[in-house]
Amino acid sequence: MSKRLRQKGTTYVGKKRTRVAVDRGRRKQGQKAVERMREWHRKATTKSPYGIAWLGHCAHSVAAAHGRSASGWNAVDGWFRTPAKYRHSGKNAKNAPRGALQFWSGGSQGYGHVTVANGRGKSWGVDLPVSGKIGMVPTDEVAARWGLRYLGWIWADEVAGW
Repeated sequence: MSKRLRQKGTTYVGKKRTRVAVDRGRRKQGQKAVERMREWHRKATTKSPYGIAWLGHCAHSVAAAHGRSASGWNAVDGWFRTPAKYRHSGKNAKNAPRGALQFWSGGSQGYGHVTVANGRGKSWGVDLPVSGKIGMVPTDEVAARWGLRYLGWIWADEVAGW
Protein backbone atom coordinates (compact mmCIF):
# COMPACT_ATOMS: atom_id res chain seq x y z
CA MET A 1 0.00 0.00 0.00
CA SER A 2 1.41 3.36 -0.89
CA LYS A 3 2.29 5.89 1.79
CA ARG A 4 -0.06 8.34 0.09
CA LEU A 5 -3.07 6.25 1.22
CA ARG A 6 -1.96 5.85 4.81
CA GLN A 7 -3.78 8.33 6.98
CA LYS A 8 -3.67 8.73 10.73
CA GLY A 9 -6.86 7.50 12.41
CA THR A 10 -7.95 5.21 9.59
CA THR A 11 -8.32 1.49 9.35
CA TYR A 12 -7.88 -0.43 6.13
CA VAL A 13 -10.52 -3.04 5.37
CA GLY A 14 -10.89 -5.62 2.64
CA LYS A 15 -8.60 -8.04 0.90
CA LYS A 16 -5.03 -6.95 0.27
CA ARG A 17 -5.63 -5.84 -3.32
CA THR A 18 -8.94 -4.09 -2.66
CA ARG A 19 -8.27 -2.35 0.65
CA VAL A 20 -10.18 0.79 1.44
CA ALA A 21 -9.28 3.41 4.04
CA VAL A 22 -12.08 3.82 6.59
CA ASP A 23 -11.98 6.65 9.09
CA ARG A 24 -13.34 6.12 12.61
CA GLY A 25 -16.56 8.03 11.97
CA ARG A 26 -17.54 5.97 8.94
CA ARG A 27 -16.55 2.77 10.67
CA LYS A 28 -18.71 3.62 13.68
CA GLN A 29 -21.70 4.66 11.54
CA GLY A 30 -21.37 1.52 9.41
CA GLN A 31 -21.29 -0.67 12.49
CA LYS A 32 -24.46 1.00 13.82
CA ALA A 33 -26.26 0.45 10.51
CA VAL A 34 -25.32 -3.25 10.47
CA GLU A 35 -26.42 -3.63 14.10
CA ARG A 36 -29.80 -2.03 13.34
CA MET A 37 -30.36 -4.40 10.40
CA ARG A 38 -29.35 -7.37 12.55
CA GLU A 39 -31.78 -6.29 15.29
CA TRP A 40 -34.69 -5.91 12.84
CA HIS A 41 -33.85 -9.35 11.43
CA ARG A 42 -33.75 -10.89 14.89
CA LYS A 43 -37.14 -9.38 15.78
CA ALA A 44 -38.54 -10.48 12.38
CA THR A 45 -40.06 -7.03 11.88
CA THR A 46 -42.18 -6.35 8.82
CA LYS A 47 -42.34 -2.57 9.33
CA SER A 48 -39.76 0.17 9.77
CA PRO A 49 -39.47 2.24 12.96
CA TYR A 50 -41.46 4.87 11.02
CA GLY A 51 -44.38 2.48 10.34
CA ILE A 52 -43.69 1.79 6.66
CA ALA A 53 -43.85 -1.85 5.51
CA TRP A 54 -40.46 -3.21 4.42
CA LEU A 55 -41.91 -5.04 1.39
CA GLY A 56 -40.36 -3.42 -1.69
CA HIS A 57 -38.81 -0.54 0.24
CA CYS A 58 -35.11 -1.37 0.13
CA ALA A 59 -34.03 2.28 -0.09
CA HIS A 60 -36.12 3.12 2.96
CA SER A 61 -34.58 0.21 4.90
CA VAL A 62 -31.00 1.37 4.30
CA ALA A 63 -31.94 4.96 5.10
CA ALA A 64 -33.52 3.86 8.40
CA ALA A 65 -30.47 1.72 9.20
CA HIS A 66 -28.31 4.82 8.81
CA GLY A 67 -30.60 6.88 11.06
CA ARG A 68 -32.58 8.73 8.40
CA SER A 69 -36.36 8.78 8.11
CA ALA A 70 -36.40 8.38 4.30
CA SER A 71 -34.06 8.06 1.36
CA GLY A 72 -35.79 10.31 -1.19
CA TRP A 73 -34.77 8.03 -4.09
CA ASN A 74 -35.01 4.52 -5.45
CA ALA A 75 -31.84 2.43 -5.76
CA VAL A 76 -31.04 3.27 -9.40
CA ASP A 77 -31.62 6.99 -8.86
CA GLY A 78 -29.48 6.93 -5.71
CA TRP A 79 -26.62 5.41 -7.69
CA PHE A 80 -26.77 7.65 -10.76
CA ARG A 81 -27.49 10.92 -8.87
CA THR A 82 -24.34 10.43 -6.80
CA PRO A 83 -21.28 11.94 -8.53
CA ALA A 84 -19.04 9.34 -10.18
CA LYS A 85 -16.08 10.21 -7.92
CA TYR A 86 -17.98 8.72 -4.93
CA ARG A 87 -19.12 5.52 -6.69
CA HIS A 88 -16.96 2.41 -6.33
CA SER A 89 -17.55 0.06 -9.24
CA GLY A 90 -15.68 -2.53 -11.22
CA LYS A 91 -14.43 -6.05 -10.64
CA ASN A 92 -13.33 -5.61 -7.06
CA ALA A 93 -16.32 -3.52 -5.92
CA LYS A 94 -18.19 -6.53 -4.49
CA ASN A 95 -15.92 -6.41 -1.44
CA ALA A 96 -17.68 -3.41 0.06
CA PRO A 97 -16.71 -2.28 3.58
CA ARG A 98 -19.13 -2.65 6.49
CA GLY A 99 -21.98 -0.16 6.37
CA ALA A 100 -21.46 0.90 2.75
CA LEU A 101 -24.50 0.85 0.46
CA GLN A 102 -24.43 -1.69 -2.37
CA PHE A 103 -26.50 -1.03 -5.50
CA TRP A 104 -28.05 -3.15 -8.28
CA SER A 105 -29.95 -2.03 -11.38
CA GLY A 106 -32.91 -3.65 -13.10
CA GLY A 107 -36.01 -5.30 -11.73
CA SER A 108 -39.59 -5.42 -12.97
CA GLN A 109 -40.12 -1.67 -12.42
CA GLY A 110 -36.48 -0.69 -13.08
CA TYR A 111 -35.93 0.64 -9.55
CA GLY A 112 -33.08 -1.74 -8.72
CA HIS A 113 -32.07 -2.79 -5.22
CA VAL A 114 -29.87 -1.42 -2.43
CA THR A 115 -28.46 -3.13 0.67
CA VAL A 116 -26.05 -2.47 3.55
CA ALA A 117 -22.75 -4.37 3.27
CA ASN A 118 -21.64 -6.37 6.30
CA GLY A 119 -17.98 -6.14 5.24
CA ARG A 120 -17.54 -9.89 4.72
CA GLY A 121 -19.07 -10.50 1.31
CA LYS A 122 -22.69 -10.48 2.47
CA SER A 123 -25.41 -7.84 2.51
CA TRP A 124 -28.25 -6.88 4.84
CA GLY A 125 -31.36 -5.90 2.97
CA VAL A 126 -35.09 -6.26 2.59
CA ASP A 127 -36.97 -9.00 0.68
CA LEU A 128 -34.13 -11.55 0.68
CA PRO A 129 -34.20 -14.36 1.65
CA VAL A 130 -37.78 -13.76 2.89
CA SER A 131 -40.09 -11.29 1.15
CA GLY A 132 -41.07 -8.32 3.32
CA LYS A 133 -38.44 -8.94 6.00
CA ILE A 134 -34.85 -7.93 6.68
CA GLY A 135 -32.30 -10.63 5.96
CA MET A 136 -28.67 -11.25 5.09
CA VAL A 137 -27.54 -12.99 1.92
CA PRO A 138 -24.27 -13.32 -0.03
CA THR A 139 -23.79 -10.30 -2.29
CA ASP A 140 -24.00 -12.44 -5.44
CA GLU A 141 -27.39 -13.87 -4.46
CA VAL A 142 -29.27 -10.66 -5.35
CA ALA A 143 -28.12 -10.96 -8.96
CA ALA A 144 -28.60 -14.74 -9.04
CA ARG A 145 -32.16 -14.72 -7.66
CA TRP A 146 -33.55 -11.59 -9.27
CA GLY A 147 -31.34 -11.18 -12.35
CA LEU A 148 -30.20 -7.69 -11.35
CA ARG A 149 -26.86 -6.19 -12.43
CA TYR A 150 -24.46 -5.20 -9.65
CA LEU A 151 -23.40 -1.55 -9.94
CA GLY A 152 -21.08 -1.10 -6.96
CA TRP A 153 -21.01 0.60 -3.57
CA ILE A 154 -21.06 4.11 -2.08
CA TRP A 155 -20.36 5.36 1.43
CA ALA A 156 -23.65 6.26 3.11
CA ASP A 157 -22.53 9.83 3.82
CA GLU A 158 -21.72 10.43 0.14
CA VAL A 159 -24.99 9.31 -1.44
CA ALA A 160 -26.77 12.18 -3.19
CA GLY A 161 -30.30 13.06 -2.13
CA TRP A 162 -30.18 12.32 1.61
